[in-house]
Amino acid sequence: MINDVSVICPLSLESTKVNGASPRCECCDEALPPLYLREGQNMLPLPIQFFGLSRHGKTTYLAALTMALQRANAIWNGFTALAATKSSQRFIRDVNIYFATGKLPPVTPLGIKDSYLMLLKRIPKWGTTALMVRDCSGEAFREIEIDLQEASFLLKGPITLLFISLEDFKDSGGYTLDTLLTSYLNALAAHGARLEREHRKVIVVLTKADLFWNSLPEDLCNYITADPLWQPLQQEDTPQWRVADMDSYLATLNRISGSIEDWICNQFAGRTLVTLARDHNIEIQFSLVSSTGAAPRTQDNALAIQWQPSRVLDPFLWALELDSRRREEISRYFWGGR
Repeated sequence: MINDVSVICPLSLESTKVNGASPRCECCDEALPPLYLREGQNMLPLPIQFFGLSRHGKTTYLAALTMALQRANAIWNGFTALAATKSSQRFIRDVNIYFATGKLPPVTPLGIKDSYLMLLKRIPKWGTTALMVRDCSGEAFREIEIDLQEASFLLKGPITLLFISLEDFKDSGGYTLDTLLTSYLNALAAHGARLEREHRKVIVVLTKADLFWNSLPEDLCNYITADPLWQPLQQEDTPQWRVADMDSYLATLNRISGSIEDWICNQFAGRTLVTLARDHNIEIQFSLVSSTGAAPRTQDNALAIQWQPSRVLDPFLWALELDSRRREEISRYFWGGR
């Protein structure tokens, strides 16, 4: 084990020294994962907080993303995704069962103190990263005062995925599109966040698109029903994507984000959501996903057909790109003569 170096703890997001045969974080006292210490030394950490109400698709999305990452070496030459903790490895096994049986993940309960950690190598355009995800119970976000023991990445992680199921908002007890962002801003304000220099990024993920795709504008309907990434992941022999392909796809993501924003801003709450973010120096982008491809049966919360995710890599690719932009912004802030 390498000693006397510092790493970012994947649970507390604090910098901590690696000391002893079984090193622990100096902040949270949790054991530091051996695979992370051995292989993640030179990886940029990518911490992401999942934020959204219960049953809006956070954990189901993570399951679909996990399956996509497990298969992504079909299109990304030499790509590997390595689960670096016991719980992450267990989640992968659960995901394999979900895809084989059509079952969906259970609702995440309160009190889960854990983070998802995947070591990702050779992603075209972005290289390597240690993906750290904090997925917690949606109950943590029902009030304006958020329990940061549940959403522990909220303050220290600059990227947040804000999950919104438009269909489930109809029965959400009065919550609107802008309600969650208000809670997010309140949590930051309560803990002294300085948004003018923190370069916060929010990716709004509209989930369960299969439930409302026929009400979307034509370009968005076509987009969600034809995913050029997921289909090749089902094949053993498919053309490899290079940096130029990723640049082209990113340009498409940018165009689609604008189209989703225009559509969302047809609602009062949607316009408020966007205005609040930009008033508080938060870059906001939009993604549209279907993690399963169809709604589950009500009697057993399982699909009648095999999972058919669509566009589940989009929020992850946005996170990579926004993190890259954030690092450039920080560099300009400190070295650009502000």
